[in-house]
Amino acid sequence: MPVKDIARAERTPQVVTLVKGTASATFNPLQKGTHTVTANYNGDVNYATSSATTTQTVNSGQG
Repeated sequence: MPVKDIARAERTPQVVTLVKGTASATFNPLQKGTHTVTANYNGDVNYATSSATTTQTVNSGQG
């Protein structure tokens, strides 16, 4: 089941596949600071569409 548009606001959306109900995306590199990540699920015959947003804070690294 694909999950559409898992992406940080400042990056091109990624399409990833659910594996046992979990989706995973990698954003590399991430610069120091706060980044917003949003996931959108298109739904299927068993589950409704959904969307969630979280904040990722990077304390060290590039930048």
